[in-house]
Amino acid sequence: EWFVQIHNPNIDTIEIFFLNEKNEIIQQYQTGDKFPFYQRPVTYYKFLFPIPFEKAESLKIYICLKGNYIKNHNLDLAEKKTLLNIGQTTLSFFIFLKAILFTLLIYN
Repeated sequence: EWFVQIHNPNIDTIEIFFLNEKNEIIQQYQTGDKFPFYQRPVTYYKFLFPIPFEKAESLKIYICLKGNYIKNHNLDLAEKKTLLNIGQTTLSFFIFLKAILFTLLIYN
């Protein structure tokens, strides 16, 4: 399973459209910083959108970003297992950091 990942979590509105070979919309999402968190297609701190495709078909992706922010964005395609590995590494780092801060708090 693959995802479109947008790294900037502060975009006001994101509209993303997935079109098949016949230019028919097969999936669309609308989300962003102005929408409730639970309305995101994937509950994640960045914007993730599942890519609905079969191996044999081609797919077009159109993305519309709206808001008052810098218009330079990091966007990439990520496989589910890669996202899980990155998530585990990030979580481990923050747990380690909190443990150090807690230790410092106790000894001071």
